[in-house]
Amino acid sequence: MECSITNVKGGGIMLRILKVGDQVVVNKSWSTEQRVGTVSEISIQTLAEDLTGEAGRQVDAVSLDLFHGGSISYTTEDGEDYWCYLAQIDREASSRLQLEKYNNV
Repeated sequence: MECSITNVKGGGIMLRILKVGDQVVVNKSWSTEQRVGTVSEISIQTLAEDLTGEAGRQVDAVSLDLFHGGSISYTTEDGEDYWCYLAQIDREASSRLQLEKYNNV
């Protein structure tokens, strides 16, 4: 299993590459609550007016180090489907979640 996490200054960890099938922690809109789910789709923005990337490209992976507009679709453990902007992904919390999974393999 490939781990797409790196150490950053200050001793933290940061998710660098997001792939379909990865687990993510998402900050819910207008809330301090978070949701955990598995990425089912990644859309990349290709037009300025298309913030979600619906008219853009569907990809299997995206570098979160590059500035991309776009969105993901994800499914929670309860089977509920949601979407969010790439900017709503909590990269540090998602990194911890993926690192736990990677270390348990």
